[in-house]
Parts: sequence; C-alpha cells; structure tokens
Amino acid sequence: MQDHCQIYYLMNGYEFFWDMTRSLEVALMRTYCVPSISKLLNQIGEFTHRPQKRYDDMSIIVGEMIHSSKIYASGSTPSDV
Repeated sequence: MQDHCQIYYLMNGYEFFWDMTRSLEVALMRTYCVPSISKLLNQIGEFTHRPQKRYDDMSIIVGEMIHSSKIYASGSTPSDV
C-alpha cells in the first residue's frame, strides 16, 4: 500500500473516527431535510419501517471507500472498479 493511502486509511479509521461518524450523520440529516426526498422516504415507509437501514447502508459504502482507497488512488473512479 502506498504511503498516502495508508495515511488516509489511518486518519479516517482511527485518528478521526468520531469526526467521520458525525459527518455521515450530518450528510444523512441534510438529505432528510430536502422536502422532496423526505416526502418520498415517508411515502415508501423508510422512516417508519427501516429507520436504521439507510444509515447502515451509507456507513458500509463510506467504509468500503475508505478501506479501498488504494484502488481509487490510481486514478480510477468507483464506477470503473
């Protein structure tokens, strides 16, 4: 693993874990504040039937991006992988 990838991984996973968790929560909160998105999520039951699922799914995606940062460091994008 290249140095910059290792630094990125350690900073997000260990040094600033609390900060990364709060940033995920703020990002989801901002999504919920968009009236059209909130209306849709309410209509399909995401708020009442699966309130934790959206957070968990996003956490997995962000975690994979951090863990796999060495892949993206080569210049490829997530859609290329």
